[in-house]
Amino acid sequence: MTGASKPPAGRAGRGHRGWALLRRLRLTPFAVGFGPAPGWTVCVGLVVLVAAAAPAASALATGLVVDAALPHGSGAAAIGPIVAALVLVFLVGQLATQLVATVADAYGGVLEGEIEARTMSASVLTPAGADGPVRGLVDALRDTVPVRQLVTATCQQLMTRCQAVFVGCLIIAYAPLTGLAVLAACVYCAALLESEYDEEQSRAYSVADASRRPRYLSGLAFDLGAAREIKVFRAADWVVRQYDAAAAAAHGDGRNRMSAPVLVSYAAVLVTTVALLANLARSLVHGGISAGEVAVCVSALTGLSGIFAVTMNVVHAGRAATLFDQVRLSGVLGGGPATGTGGTGTAPTPAPVSAPAPAPGSVIRFEGVSYAYPGGEPVFRDLSFELRLRGSLAVVGPNGAGKSTLVRLLTGALSPDSGSITCDGRPVGGSQEDRSRWRSAFAFLGQRFVRYPATLAQNVHLSTAARPLGGPARALLSDLDPRLLAEPAPTLAKGVRDGVDLSGGQWQRVATARAVQALDTRSCRVLVLDEPTAALDAQAEARFFAEAGELAGPGRTTLMVSHRLSGVKNVEEILVLESGTIHERGDHASLMRQQGRYAEMFTAQARRYRD
Repeated sequence: MTGASKPPAGRAGRGHRGWALLRRLRLTPFAVGFGPAPGWTVCVGLVVLVAAAAPAASALATGLVVDAALPHGSGAAAIGPIVAALVLVFLVGQLATQLVATVADAYGGVLEGEIEARTMSASVLTPAGADGPVRGLVDALRDTVPVRQLVTATCQQLMTRCQAVFVGCLIIAYAPLTGLAVLAACVYCAALLESEYDEEQSRAYSVADASRRPRYLSGLAFDLGAAREIKVFRAADWVVRQYDAAAAAAHGDGRNRMSAPVLVSYAAVLVTTVALLANLARSLVHGGISAGEVAVCVSALTGLSGIFAVTMNVVHAGRAATLFDQVRLSGVLGGGPATGTGGTGTAPTPAPVSAPAPAPGSVIRFEGVSYAYPGGEPVFRDLSFELRLRGSLAVVGPNGAGKSTLVRLLTGALSPDSGSITCDGRPVGGSQEDRSRWRSAFAFLGQRFVRYPATLAQNVHLSTAARPLGGPARALLSDLDPRLLAEPAPTLAKGVRDGVDLSGGQWQRVATARAVQALDTRSCRVLVLDEPTAALDAQAEARFFAEAGELAGPGRTTLMVSHRLSGVKNVEEILVLESGTIHERGDHASLMRQQGRYAEMFTAQARRYRD
């Protein structure tokens, strides 16, 4: 790689320092938001500045009124317009303050919609584990308050800071030395207060285990399921003791102690303020300044005290700065530094190759594939094997063998850390469009399927609403109440008005119908069943596997993953996975004749049912 392919180190360092400064000043929401919403960003900035200038303008008008009212002033004729101007400034300030909240809320809504939509798209279209920044952003969005609220709090916090700057500059204009000392002392004191408050609130609302545990224990008191067990086992006193201990560990004894630096800063504010007032009084006596100018300084000093109003805006503004820095790093809004497969950076893309389309007869090859979940041991090391898609296939093995991980790699839900996966000699993956096309070739049913709070038709169709309900899917739903497919159809959820809930077995059939409905004759021809019967009893499991062979239909492949071997006896090829390798393969009869690992597991399970 040549030196021209990377930005100069000096430029990168300056950019990093620039973003660090923006983050410290709480300006990252504006820097990031300018890209998708430049008009909104400029508008909000102007409104914040107008609202922040109101106290300084009001102080100037107050000084003019005082000068006009005194002997040798402008006289009564000039007081009227000045008072009118003072009232106008006050009203504009009040209106602008309310306008900041309104405009900031709307601006936050725009950014929230953009960030959530693009993050969702990047998260869904990127194979799991392929893009750390996007995954980090998803976690951050889940663990923080809504983006709209963060942006509103940031704007209000910036308005408070700008007000302090404007009135502070006004004081310095009339009393340079003492005014600068007062402003410095106030800013330092406010910074300490904000830091301590932010630390206190962050500790109270942290997602760390120490802070999460007391919230979990207190939630047990309102959970009906937990309440039954607590009553049965007479564990109420134990839960209370656990909560008291967890709360004490997370928050201390609850007493609010003011630190020594804050006490010192308060003393500095008091001393510098007294010095300023003494300086103003001496200048007034000696004719250095007018009474109106003293009034300006005193009014500005009152406005400067607003910087000590420490609220949750401090915490939210800090979280907003961190969150929007993550948004920039993820690249979901464009222009960011992300260059991974899920970002929108400028990483070079490989030359276009026609995307493979798996179908019965296709040969899928794993070549030297290794994969490990973040922070875990490798599931596969240098795994190589070849698989021809047939009418039916199964992957079996003990718990923890890597069955589900293998299928997720096969279907493109995960990307290998190293090695390659090909289909009919063509690489799986490549561009994001190719990865998306590859994933859409598989219809998937897992053990933890989603029970959407929607109608039955919506639960089954999802993105296939334009297609009529197919025969296999309709057969799976034939045992359900016909009114669930009639209009108006009820919502399948508890706690919803006119909602209907289904049993576990009924939800299983709905989820299976969803996967079958996703199959078509052109682009989606492989049905993947990943431990779909884990929550079913033996009889329901036997019924399911008896139907499974007919679900996909002719010209398609059914790939089943299971640790229960009774349901896969009739598939055409079985892959036995153990310790991250393909230990055995063949049909049921040939594997039983080998008297290997498969025969051992099958015999042990059959003996358990006979006993």
